Amino acid sequence: MNRFVASILTLSKYMLLLWLPYSSNLYAETVKTQPISLQQGQVISIAIPQLQQGDAAKAALDEYFKTAFPLARSFGMDTEAQFKVAQTILGRYQANSAILFSWPNTAAEQKLTTHPDWPAIKALRPTAWQELDIFTAPLTEDFNVTLRSDKFYTLAVAWFSPEHPTGYDNYMASIKDKVAEVGGTFLLKLRAPAFETLGANKTRPGQVTLVEWDSRESLSKLLKSQVYKDNQHYRVNGTSDFSFYAIEPSLKSS
Repeated sequence: MNRFVASILTLSKYMLLLWLPYSSNLYAETVKTQPISLQQGQVISIAIPQLQQGDAAKAALDEYFKTAFPLARSFGMDTEAQFKVAQTILGRYQANSAILFSWPNTAAEQKLTTHPDWPAIKALRPTAWQELDIFTAPLTEDFNVTLRSDKFYTLAVAWFSPEHPTGYDNYMASIKDKVAEVGGTFLLKLRAPAFETLGANKTRPGQVTLVEWDSRESLSKLLKSQVYKDNQHYRVNGTSDFSFYAIEPSLKSS
C-alpha cells in the first residue's frame, strides 16, 4: 500500500471516530475559557511528548521538572496552554499531550540553552520520555486567542517534500476557504520552526499549524468535502512526513 492510499484510509477511519465522544469536557454545561495574549517578537515553543514508563523514567521526569522549569522561568518562560492529545491521527508516536510555552524574546530562550547547567538537564530527556518533539519560533504577528472547552482543536506538523516544496502551501491555500466555511479557524502557523527531537529525523518541519473547529463535525465536513478530496494529493505529495493530532485544552479558568 503506497503512502497516498494509506494516508487517505487513515483519515477516512478517523471520520468515524469524530462521532464518538472522547472527553466529557466537550459536553460540560459550563464553558471554560482561557485567553492567550502574546506580542510579535515573543517566542513560542510547542512540546509534544510521549512519556516513558518505569521508575527510572519517573525519577528522571521529576528531576527534569525540578531543575529545567525553575531555570527556564527565571529567564521569562511561561506555560500558556496545555492540551491533552485525544488522538494521534497521523504520526510516528502516540503523544500524551501538547504544551505551549512562551518566551519574552529569542535572547531569553537562548539564555536557557546556553546556561552551563543546561546540558546535564537536557540529558534527562531520553530517560523521562519515549518521544519528545519541540518546535520553537518567534511570532511574526501578535497572537491573541481564547481557548474554549466547547471547541475542537487540531495540531498539524508538516515536513515539506524536497521534490515538491510548494505542495503543502498549495494544499493549505486550496482548503482555506472551505475550512472557514465548515467552522474552522487557523489560530497559529509557525513557519520552519527550530526543532528538537528524540527521534531519528532531525530536519526542521516546514510548518506547524493550530486550528480551532466549532465541533468535531466541522473537521468531518472538511474531510468529506469535494474540495478536500480534490486537493489532498498536494498534502500527501508535498510532505515527506506529517503528524496530525486531535487535542483538547486543559483550561485554567472559566
